[in-house]
Amino acid sequence: MTRWVGLSLDGWHDYAARDWDYGSSDRRRDDDGSRRIVHVDGGTAGVVIVEVDGNLVGGPRAALSSCGTGAGWGPAGDAHRRSTLRAMLRALNDGGDDAGKAAMGVHAAASALCRGGQRVMVAVPDQAGFDEAAQRRMLAALPRTTGLRGQLLWRSVALFHEMFARRLVPDDAPVRILVHCAEGFEQQELTLREAHGYDGHKAPVRDGHGTLIYPELGLDRLSERAEELAKALCPALADPGLNGSELPLRLLLGDAAPGELELLRLKSGGWVEVEAPRLDPVKVLPGMLAGPVFDSTKTVIVTPLAVEFWRPLRSILGVGRQALIARPRRIASGALRAARIVQHGKPHYLDRLEPIAIAVQAKGTTGWERLTPKDDRHVPANEEYVSRERRDFTLRKGQTDVSIPVLKGAAEVRVWQDKLSTAPDKDVNLIVQLRQTPGQSWARVSITSDDWDVLRRQPILLDWEGLAKDERTPEQVLADVQRPRPTVPNRIVEDAHIGFWDGSLVNPRLDRLVGADPDQLYRALSRPYALGHSPSARFVVRPVGSDGKLPDELRDPIRSAFLARLEELGAAIDADVRAGCTPSSNRSLLCVTWAATLCPAVVQEHLLAALHCDNHRHAHPLRGLKPSGLILRAIGRVVSGEARVRQALELLVDRPKANNDTLAALSHLLSRRSETAMALDARLADSIGSLLNKELAALVIDGKRYKIKFQHVLSSIGGLLRFREVDYDFLLIGKDRLADQIVENLQLAEADLKSLGKVSGRKARVTAAQATRKALVVADLIRWLEGEGDPNILTKIDAIEEQDDGDNSN
Repeated sequence: MTRWVGLSLDGWHDYAARDWDYGSSDRRRDDDGSRRIVHVDGGTAGVVIVEVDGNLVGGPRAALSSCGTGAGWGPAGDAHRRSTLRAMLRALNDGGDDAGKAAMGVHAAASALCRGGQRVMVAVPDQAGFDEAAQRRMLAALPRTTGLRGQLLWRSVALFHEMFARRLVPDDAPVRILVHCAEGFEQQELTLREAHGYDGHKAPVRDGHGTLIYPELGLDRLSERAEELAKALCPALADPGLNGSELPLRLLLGDAAPGELELLRLKSGGWVEVEAPRLDPVKVLPGMLAGPVFDSTKTVIVTPLAVEFWRPLRSILGVGRQALIARPRRIASGALRAARIVQHGKPHYLDRLEPIAIAVQAKGTTGWERLTPKDDRHVPANEEYVSRERRDFTLRKGQTDVSIPVLKGAAEVRVWQDKLSTAPDKDVNLIVQLRQTPGQSWARVSITSDDWDVLRRQPILLDWEGLAKDERTPEQVLADVQRPRPTVPNRIVEDAHIGFWDGSLVNPRLDRLVGADPDQLYRALSRPYALGHSPSARFVVRPVGSDGKLPDELRDPIRSAFLARLEELGAAIDADVRAGCTPSSNRSLLCVTWAATLCPAVVQEHLLAALHCDNHRHAHPLRGLKPSGLILRAIGRVVSGEARVRQALELLVDRPKANNDTLAALSHLLSRRSETAMALDARLADSIGSLLNKELAALVIDGKRYKIKFQHVLSSIGGLLRFREVDYDFLLIGKDRLADQIVENLQLAEADLKSLGKVSGRKARVTAAQATRKALVVADLIRWLEGEGDPNILTKIDAIEEQDDGDNSN
């Protein structure tokens, strides 16, 4: 027999319930053969302590310990070693920065009460604040390391089971459950009903979260009143030298009696003896409260208050003497009874799942398709509900981004986005399915496919907590879904490789050149290396990655020395520019600019200033450096940050002529920088698109030139498509006139490249193989302007290995 434990853990008065002996798996039996439930009293005002050896301890042992009770106990008495379980449960529920520490405290408290158990049914708050995220955190906090598996149960349902087993509530009418808690009373109404398919078995029916009522009676407020009254009656309790006392709370909860003597520790290390005062319930409890009218014969109230405080509750709540008052241990007993029902394969309660829907397009219309039952029927809480498979989604060939709007409840929209590491080589159908067990954290929603092994082997799972809320209304989301989002090309990222630094890839090894002459350092930094044995598998690596990253394996002393050398070279360049002097050599500038975005910010600013001066024929120290395209090429490699990328793009568009160097810089910024999409706006994107279309027309119509400048134009057009991250319809044919014009010119180029593999003119000649390869790239770029294409189009364009045609004039 499984050793189940029912657990009621709220920090006010904690209990565990079991029906087995520690030395045996046999159930305890009363004389009549029924199960005999034994309660483990966790005590009132529960605490968690940190012992001197660092172990966390909860339960009765923690309450009796001297840890955290005052300076008189030495290091063990430090107040930081003692925390209330109430505070830890609250922090765990809130999920803030202290949730991790709180989870360890809750783990310790649960372990203390569940010793010897194999599974635990934990009674939890039945209110909206205890949402799926809080449920997940509670499940994670349970002591699974000791072999104890946890399951959650609403404490209202647990109490119903205990009351029904004791024949104290009817089986043919609604029962109102009121659970006393920190914020007031949790109110829930449950009705017993037959569960279909379980041979006449009946279970309580729940319709969503309970509500919080009577905040005036919240245990937090009552404990504050009790403390104020106790300090007025017993001034010693108000002594600032006192290390703190739980006496007022213990009086409120019945763990101490008026007239008892109690020794309290002073911060100085001494003791003081006080006599527990009598707290007048009239001064602690509020007067009669206005609220909902209850049928007192069907109301059960559970409270941890001492008898003199709970007796007046009936009149305060207006429920009459027939309302049942139960103690917190009944919740633990009920949780254990529910666990035994689950063990026999029967539902311990029936519940409605919170509606979850996804946006789908079918038969020309768009709508929210429910994954949870459409008829809002109640489902057995002991079983996992599995929705039918939805097959309304398609992953396009080459697509790596998955985006599905999800509607939770009536109005909460979140967008489920995921990025696949690989893309399918054909269109594949997706299967979306929901699985959920009521009251056990988030629903599990998965995406798989029968058509693609990648998703069949490893489905995508929805991470609810990673989804940001979408501020749009459900109607606005559906309007956007009606127009599918175009995919966005993957930017080019050239990784750093340790082989440049340790000599395993090329020589001389770079780690020995960090302090070398700038000429040697530049030559080592500017070397690319192509890995891969075939064009399709080819990728380029560099000493410093295109995102300014150094190899992870690079030793820290070398890394620090290299970064210091860049700063040293940057400072020298800065000094020359500020003095109005052109640097004596371009090697220092080449060193820092072949370090990609590791280039010092001050040098990036000087490069942009030099380009601005060059556009307007103004003097600048860096304009004197040779070759003439040095500044342009450097800007394409090093500029980073949205503001600087935007400034660079505006300056490039403003150039008097767009030669190879201008287009190379433009291509690098558009195809490589992560900030590109956000750095653009509609005006700038249109300006760049118009410039590229003009250059494309000149190459195709006037000159029929398909060499390096053509490659830069193609790469720039492909990189510009990344602006679709901001404007979904950007450069889509049929919606953008500029896109239509670009496609017309690309179609001319494709036709030219397909014909005989060459065009007239010695400089413009291309081999048949080159022409075929470029025609395929152009065709794929056209597909991108139609809305979709190969996500690695930019890498394919970059792989076209052509020599510069030597013409920088146009």
